[in-house]
Amino acid sequence: QMLATLINVACACACCLCLHLHSGLSLPNISERCTEPLPAQADSSSITDVGRDTVTEFTADEKTVLANLPRKNYLLQNERAVLCSLVDLLLVYTYDHITTGGEPTCESSWTVVKLSPTLCWLDTLESLHQVVVAFYRRVCVFPLYRNFVLAQRCLKDVVMLLQSGVKVVVRCLLALKHILDRGEWVYILSKLYVDPYIVWLQSARADTLHALGTELISSINAVKKGDVQLDLLSIEECVSQAMTEGDS
Repeated sequence: QMLATLINVACACACCLCLHLHSGLSLPNISERCTEPLPAQADSSSITDVGRDTVTEFTADEKTVLANLPRKNYLLQNERAVLCSLVDLLLVYTYDHITTGGEPTCESSWTVVKLSPTLCWLDTLESLHQVVVAFYRRVCVFPLYRNFVLAQRCLKDVVMLLQSGVKVVVRCLLALKHILDRGEWVYILSKLYVDPYIVWLQSARADTLHALGTELISSINAVKKGDVQLDLLSIEECVSQAMTEGDS
């Protein structure tokens, strides 16, 4: 019976949908500094300059990146899809920022691409509900840390980012660009998606992003585990039951 219990626990964990992080795992607690994205290629000393706003002021390296981007005016035919994909990009950046403690690894480019329907499948997202459900599904299936609560944390942090202003969002995308630019092949996705977003956002209105963040809150509250369509409630119950039997 003990062997059967152990097999059940192993199978539940191997399905890549377990909702509990290992008790020995400690994720970086960066909720207070989530609005301080890692500057693109900036050294640590530039972040601690006295009298400098580390959240909204661009570093010298970031200013160089911005100066090298083309100056374009975009006529949006589907602004809704543009805003939804922006949320998608911010979500994958936030996930990587949380799980790496703000220090991207060699796996970061794979992670952000795999978690984003926009980057992975060049998908067009038409609603925030679709964005939230897709993010939950991908976080519960693909990355190293597969956790529903972690996905909720990322969503709430993205709300905070959107409501913190245009510069904060631009700095997040600059950090995401830095991650993708270092990838062997994903750098092309930076050129196709992230660069245009950075250029467009510099002329975007702060109240547009703030309203988007407010709407995202409603979508977060509306989506439940059953909406993810991965049978998470049944899997969670099976894992909990197997752990209880194992303890007894």
